[in-house]
Amino acid sequence: MNKLLIAVVLAVLIGGGGIYYYNNVRGEGSVSDNGSKEALDKTEETQGPRTLQALLGLGQNLQCSFSSEGLKEGKMYISGKKVRGDFTVEDETSAESSVSMIQDGEWVYYWGSAMPQGMKMKLDLSAQADANASTGNQWTQVDPNVALDYNCDAWRVDASKFTPPANVEFVDLETQLQMMNY
Repeated sequence: MNKLLIAVVLAVLIGGGGIYYYNNVRGEGSVSDNGSKEALDKTEETQGPRTLQALLGLGQNLQCSFSSEGLKEGKMYISGKKVRGDFTVEDETSAESSVSMIQDGEWVYYWGSAMPQGMKMKLDLSAQADANASTGNQWTQVDPNVALDYNCDAWRVDASKFTPPANVEFVDLETQLQMMNY
């Protein structure tokens, strides 16, 4: 269960870092999705140790694989402000679980094989930053610029990758936290 929690926290951080970068550094409308050969040929800069923020800054449609502490393997799909992550983790008994997340520019969705329901959160990073500053939230102390050994290739965007699964019931995490007075 600890590794599952680590995977969910990592997914939140990766997703939040990507949205923060796009909202504060890249700006609106800076990524094109024309599917041209030129866009598919520009992936030589995407191999090796990089931060997710650096990959997002390339403005390319990418499919990246990586591994990290607490994760057996991960795969990210990047297109514009949309990011999807599919992660495989091992628990204490070496049983594998899968965790996925989608960040669509407005919401972040999380679900996994060991979770009875999915979770969703509305993205409002400016309000979240204010809340974190006033409460000393631990999430602000994690560096979103951690370099991982990504292996990325260009891909033709499959919009279904950024659509939450219809067979998973998603619970609004903000509502749940308010009910717990967190």
